Amino acid sequence: MTAGRRAGAAVTGQRSKTTGAREAGSEIPSGGPDLAAQAPAGLRLLLGGVVVASLVIVAVMLGGSLSQMTPTADVENEQGSRAADGVGGHEGSTPGLPSPDGGIDGVAPVPGEVSALETANGDLGLEVPISSPACDGTWIVFLGAAIDAATYESDISRLLAGQPDAKYLLTEGGCSSMRQRLPDGSLIYSAYIGPYPDQAAACAARAAVGGGAYVKRMDNVTSAEQLWEC
Repeated sequence: MTAGRRAGAAVTGQRSKTTGAREAGSEIPSGGPDLAAQAPAGLRLLLGGVVVASLVIVAVMLGGSLSQMTPTADVENEQGSRAADGVGGHEGSTPGLPSPDGGIDGVAPVPGEVSALETANGDLGLEVPISSPACDGTWIVFLGAAIDAATYESDISRLLAGQPDAKYLLTEGGCSSMRQRLPDGSLIYSAYIGPYPDQAAACAARAAVGGGAYVKRMDNVTSAEQLWEC
């Protein structure tokens, strides 16, 4: 009797252990991966999306920068072509005289006024070379002047032909006692004889020439408007 009770108790205890084990096992979810195992994969997807978005933004920014640089290059190419074409000049046209920096009393040169041969000192290319009297107080006799750019050469040639010893000059850049330019900006070429040591000698030479000749003292002190009587 006692042995039977013990056997029954043992069976009952074994059943209780089995039931407890089953209940404990029921707390573990069956099927599907653990949430902790899913976390790394989701993080990788998130990081991948961020990288792709960053690459797209960089590509858009680089594309905008390149599109902004293109017009600048076009402008530079256009400016270079204009410089190469020589804007303002005409191939085959008559060379002009050197363009002075300014005119008398601040009057700017008039465009198109200056033609004739282009040389460093304004030489017209005549048989008699251009000259520049010294500004040392000596005197010269002016025979006449050429003030029309279209007829500089012919006018000066005519004035020189009447006097074997005559020379010519460009007043601009010479002694300040000569008018440098006309009020309209035109250059002044003048034919002359001399120099002479004093006014009396210059007046004697003027009398021999006659016509509209006049005398001037060559220096950088006398006003260009000064008139001298003989």
